[in-house]
Amino acid sequence: MKSKLIEVLHPLFENNKVDLTIQAHTHNYQRTFPLMFNDDDPLNPIITENNTTSYNAPDGIIFLIVGTGGAKLHKLTDSNHFTNFQQDERFGFLNLNFLEDGKTLFGEFINNNDKKIDSFTIKKP
Repeated sequence: MKSKLIEVLHPLFENNKVDLTIQAHTHNYQRTFPLMFNDDDPLNPIITENNTTSYNAPDGIIFLIVGTGGAKLHKLTDSNHFTNFQQDERFGFLNLNFLEDGKTLFGEFINNNDKKIDSFTIKKP
């Protein structure tokens, strides 16, 4: 089932030029590198950029899981090679801001102790 969902959604997002997706069902925080769909192995997407925090017109989609709002956090037992950042120890929220240039999205994950533990930017031409 997971593979079928990926086979439908990832190409759909790519075809519509989506840069960022946000999900929250899993109760932790995770952010991927920009990813392209892998026709040969849908569960093994292709990393298009290895930069960890700043993306200039990324050729791929960044997937976020932000499920840190109240339910018991799910422990992460491993990390996929395409996961850039993850944490399962603190509740918190994702703050997204569009900068005044109208071309830059700035995101930061703030834990409930008011500490920034992840941030990234996506710039478009």
